[in-house]
Amino acid sequence: MPRISWQLSHAPQNFRQAEYEIETVVKKHGKPELLETTRRVSSEMQLVPWQSPQALESRDRCSVRVRVRGEKETSLCEWSESVSLEVGLLEPGDWKSDFISGPWPDADPKTPQPEDLFRTTFLTKRTVSTARLYITAQGVYEAEINGVRVEDYFLAPGWNEYDHKLQYQTYDVTKLVVEGPSINCIGICVAEGWFKGRLGWGGGRRNIWGQQTAVLAQLELRYDDGASQTVCTDETWLVAHGPILKAELYDGEVFDATAEIKDWTKPSFASDSASWTKARVVACAMKCRLQSGTKEPTRRLLILTPRSMIKTPGGKLILDFGQNLVGYLRIRNIQTTRGTHLVLNGKGIESYEPRFTFHGFRYARIDASTPLIGFDPLRDVSAIVCHTDMQEVGHFSCSDQRLNKLYQNTKWSIRGNFLSIPTDCPRRDERLGWAGDLAVFASTATLFYDCFGILQDWLDDLAFGQRVQGGVPPMMVPNVIPHVDENNSPWPAAIWRDVTILAPQALFEETNDKRILERQYESMTSYLAIIPLGGGKHAYLWDPRRFQFGDWLDPNAPPEHPQKALTEPALVANAFLIKSLELVSNIAASLGHSQDQSKYESWCRQARHAFAENFIVSDGRLVSDTQTAYALGICFKLFRSADETQRGGQRLSQIVADSSYTIGTGFAGTPYVCEALMQTGYAGAAYTMLYNAQCPSWLYPIIMGTTTIWEQWDSIRPDSFINSGEITSFNHYAFGSISKFLVERVAGLVRSLAWFYLRGRTEKNEKNEKNEKNEKNEKNEKNEKNEKNEKNEKNEKNEKNEKNEKNEKNEKNERAVR
Repeated sequence: MPRISWQLSHAPQNFRQAEYEIETVVKKHGKPELLETTRRVSSEMQLVPWQSPQALESRDRCSVRVRVRGEKETSLCEWSESVSLEVGLLEPGDWKSDFISGPWPDADPKTPQPEDLFRTTFLTKRTVSTARLYITAQGVYEAEINGVRVEDYFLAPGWNEYDHKLQYQTYDVTKLVVEGPSINCIGICVAEGWFKGRLGWGGGRRNIWGQQTAVLAQLELRYDDGASQTVCTDETWLVAHGPILKAELYDGEVFDATAEIKDWTKPSFASDSASWTKARVVACAMKCRLQSGTKEPTRRLLILTPRSMIKTPGGKLILDFGQNLVGYLRIRNIQTTRGTHLVLNGKGIESYEPRFTFHGFRYARIDASTPLIGFDPLRDVSAIVCHTDMQEVGHFSCSDQRLNKLYQNTKWSIRGNFLSIPTDCPRRDERLGWAGDLAVFASTATLFYDCFGILQDWLDDLAFGQRVQGGVPPMMVPNVIPHVDENNSPWPAAIWRDVTILAPQALFEETNDKRILERQYESMTSYLAIIPLGGGKHAYLWDPRRFQFGDWLDPNAPPEHPQKALTEPALVANAFLIKSLELVSNIAASLGHSQDQSKYESWCRQARHAFAENFIVSDGRLVSDTQTAYALGICFKLFRSADETQRGGQRLSQIVADSSYTIGTGFAGTPYVCEALMQTGYAGAAYTMLYNAQCPSWLYPIIMGTTTIWEQWDSIRPDSFINSGEITSFNHYAFGSISKFLVERVAGLVRSLAWFYLRGRTEKNEKNEKNEKNEKNEKNEKNEKNEKNEKNEKNEKNEKNEKNEKNEKNEKNERAVR
């Protein structure tokens, strides 16, 4: 059922809501409107349960409005404007349509197939009141009615674990349908997409969910006299191959303009029997459910023009768009003879943009063997930026442009990697939903965008894949490349599997919506149940014989072996195990599962003791004397006492100083290293590390000209050569987790436990906002001047002198607006 939230646009100072009234109007087809009013004494304003006692049914249309009263008021305020919603198709029986496909007996499923074009015409009888198109595909589709594109969705219906669910879209097409009596036309083009296209490296896999594309569509018309009409996909539809000869997500499109069929989605088009044939009704390839889904659609959201162009010695033209982006190229004003890849018809000015592919790029190369008459690349080529259309909810800006650029680079990496699902990178033959990347980044992503919809949808698919694997969460979602051991059994590993807990927790912290915890609770506990534990002193910890990714992409690891980090993998794995146990214990308590709460609390306590026995030596140091080890030990509260924690912070600050304040962390440690320094009183070291531009550091890629977050700290080495390892993406959001530090520490804005109230960090020493307020013993920062550039922040009153002082004090004047 839907839930209702509201906020006040105008309210007196210190306003507190005392009462609300909600009016709901439900209109069922062919029945009178049902009006319900509910008035309650309550301060609730967010996620208020649906108030109407009437069960919502398919196609119901509702409107809602609210008014409230404050504690100091005697009457309710004026009604808000109404907002409306419409229910989709809830039951399988609501679908009267069939999946249809092209009858191509000679199609080779091992090779890329051309797009299919489906069309039908229908007669409207009188004035149309409303028209709704419900549609999905085995593949990706675009639809048109009477020659006009239906909405601007890109790569619909999106990517899911198709054996679990196939999402359909609902479009209001009332304005596209010509009132009767008139003939109208629906046209739908379908390509392979994720459903049967190539996915994965080393040649990848094809036909993962089926060997034929298909479309399911249902157009429902309601006339102003109450009558209705339904147009369904069935064997009466016509189908033909389109001009897109190949549409590959990885390998791009091949478009033959000589095969283009003009005006085929218009009712005036006359289809010839040589090209068009009747469609074939097919069964759905998957045993899944159709649902409308929760995630926002992917759209074409920005257009970028080239910033500059150079000509190579070989005569090739290189366009620089000034931004690493995800999308495709739009090319206009092409006049030449026939070519290859884009096969031109040679009949005048042409334009082209692909429909069913995307790439990560900043530069575009133009190879022209024949003259391009009147073609100006700087004018006629543009980059179309595509990503899931999430609402931006946070912004950061301060007086240091390098930090602003770091934040913006993270935002662009989110844009590029939140395309239907959260992926690792938008280049090479991956673009997959790796769980480890999201595990360490989910809580940062929620500060930029309202990503609840896309992540809830992804977690639902994760839980399905987990059930298929007997409780072991997939390494990636959708699970297109199962990771199995020598016995063909899926194997668990920390962090990548901890996403089952870390991501729902991040969404809960952002929204205070317990429903996400309820939905994912079985997934969380199933994961904990399959963790292989060791024996003896490892009885409550991961079996040390198990492979772990550990601190993946530690800059000290060999480029060809990113898992060979300095920090012992077992230490990392068990640190995250303890954190996950603590979270699930708290979640169980909040959901009323008291027995589970006791079980996980006990396990967590025993695991902490075992961790100390195995990984903390007598003087409070850790067996792995690394930045990641101490960062996790501090932030996950793994030390046995406050004194031991403080000594851990001291050791961490020394390690950081000894490395000239460069980064020594990978996936596991990067989100926590600066925060750990802050929590133990080493603010100066944290800020010196943040402001460092030596490689490896957060600012090093910025001085190298990057516009997104790199996969490796030195994807481009200081000698300007690209890193030798295979893992060298220039658009990977994981290390952008430092942006959470920018918001919470630099800007001083953190979520309150009371939820949705942002509170500033109030420090004991107002002259030094960089100190954690619980640093009781750090009353005088003058003693920190041995930490390289920490020269007494109380005296840093002039920001102009901060050029050489890595520890900048200007945080009191920096502003982040959220």
